[in-house]
Amino acid sequence: MEENPTAATSACISSDALNKLGLHSLQLRQRLKDAKKFVEYSKHSSAWMHTTPTPDCDLMLTFPVNTEDHTFMWLLTKIRNLTPELIVHVRHHSNTGVFAFYFTTTAENFLKGAEVQRIRKRLKIEYGGGFKEFSYKDCHLFEGIDNSQFLTSQERQGIVLHMVYNLRAAADDELKQIHFRDGEALVPKCVSEGVVTEIFPLHDRDALRELRKMWVQEFWKKQPLDQVCDYFGVKISMYFAWLGHNTTAMLIPAVLGVFFWSLMGEDQALDDICFVIFAFINVFWATLYLESWKRRSCELSYHWGTLDKEDDLLGEPRPLFTFQFVNSFLSLFYIGFYLHDMERLREQLAALLITRQVIGNIREALFPYIVEKFKLARSSYDLFEKANTQSFATHGLRMSSKDNIDTNNAKTPTEDVYLQQSCYNVSFTHGHKTHLTQAEVEASMPKVCTAFFK
Repeated sequence: MEENPTAATSACISSDALNKLGLHSLQLRQRLKDAKKFVEYSKHSSAWMHTTPTPDCDLMLTFPVNTEDHTFMWLLTKIRNLTPELIVHVRHHSNTGVFAFYFTTTAENFLKGAEVQRIRKRLKIEYGGGFKEFSYKDCHLFEGIDNSQFLTSQERQGIVLHMVYNLRAAADDELKQIHFRDGEALVPKCVSEGVVTEIFPLHDRDALRELRKMWVQEFWKKQPLDQVCDYFGVKISMYFAWLGHNTTAMLIPAVLGVFFWSLMGEDQALDDICFVIFAFINVFWATLYLESWKRRSCELSYHWGTLDKEDDLLGEPRPLFTFQFVNSFLSLFYIGFYLHDMERLREQLAALLITRQVIGNIREALFPYIVEKFKLARSSYDLFEKANTQSFATHGLRMSSKDNIDTNNAKTPTEDVYLQQSCYNVSFTHGHKTHLTQAEVEASMPKVCTAFFK
């Protein structure tokens, strides 16, 4: 029987269409599966808070992937020869393929470094109780010297960073195509040339948990400014002190503004009186606000030992800020003092302030928050996928070995040892577990800045 060519062509087209449909269906299912994984792993954007802690590491230096052994061995030899007081551990991150140096030092060298850094610490009550630059020779005069927490994590990391950045090259030092000048800082040069990826401190998870409990989750309690200062530094803690002071002080004009607003609208004379009274109250309130903040900031500066330090924040305003101020508010002066149109001025001022407030909050707070969360989620997804793939392969091999043992009715303790190893496990969607260290996770996370900023 002769086959109909039209039917054969139609069957061929239908077969191709079904094949393409099946291919697109597989791709769609794979993308949905990846999206599900991304959403699942994005929940672990703070994964470094739930990983195996990294002990004896105040500062970490990482190298690019596939760095030659000669490169980091050359730098390791230089560090150990030039700064023997530094304790350096070499680690390899199996999930990311990155080599890293973990830096720390002894308690004695921390105290000597505190003297070099001229860190100010509080004296004991019997010796005056004020702040004084630390002296290793007179360390017994300082309060809390016998406590292991005498130096905060920020101060310890600053001391170690100072030691690392003080590594100087000799005139004949050379690494690959990089030539060092005599006395040039080794590590900053390696960072700028791409030999070293970054150098950064690790977080203190216990301190962060305490801050989250005392600060973030306690909305109606006072801010733990001393703990914020110990961890983030004086500048950050002073900012949040001002933020709390400003928020509290703004309640007074807000309440009075609502009160006068409720009285206005019926009589023009009463409106004018309320407007003048409220203007005088605002001037008086602004004066009291500035004076109270000066007193509060001086109290905190004395308490944190920075009262006699030069303030680098009280400088001339940036030219861009001056231009933006004139460009934004010049029209208000024109409407108010030249046109004398108070109604238009009120509308323009309300629209300007409300619009700038909303746009400013979105641009400065919401948008950076979303971007940072997405970067953390993406980084967690990439890291967990690598770790998950390796762990899945190992898990499959061990399970097949275990199946063979079970068929022979034998038992082995290796499986129990395998499941009980490591201090902490991170669960994944495949139903098994893999091990991630705090240093490895933090090294893979996007940084605000590669420089040391604490």
